[in-house]
Amino acid sequence: MKTISNMKNILAVATVPEDFPQDFSIYNLPEFLGATSLMDDPDFQFNDSSLSVADNNSSLAYFYAAEGMVTAPEKMITMPEAEITFKVTSTLLTDLKKAAAVLGVNDLILKSDGTTVTLVVTDKKSPTSNTFSRIVEAESDGTSYEMTFKMENLKILDGNYDVQVS
Repeated sequence: MKTISNMKNILAVATVPEDFPQDFSIYNLPEFLGATSLMDDPDFQFNDSSLSVADNNSSLAYFYAAEGMVTAPEKMITMPEAEITFKVTSTLLTDLKKAAAVLGVNDLILKSDGTTVTLVVTDKKSPTSNTFSRIVEAESDGTSYEMTFKMENLKILDGNYDVQVS
């Protein structure tokens, strides 16, 4: 499965073990996942224009997105060799999201002083912004860097990740 944002700045690719009987598009994946998470062990029925999801007590009719509403990548991006690698746990992701919400900030900075790699949530535009930081790697290769990402662009499921930056 693959998708790219309309602005073409967020790409998602997933390999899943399931086979789907037809192609279909979902416009708002967080909404869809949230709705299906309300059910215990749901069954999925693929219809012409919608997906029927049901368990013993609940049912959901979720309509497919119209063609053209969802952008599919025309060709896959070939990334260069990773220059920075580190692990991010589900707990760290949750803590970063909570901290950003509590502090009212939406910048995520990946930085290294040459010895320690740290993730920081802050408002980069405000020099007096409150911040929350967490060390993600105790050692670095001696290179100093700082990269800024927007929290709203981190559309990822909870889980543990091996992060590679090129």
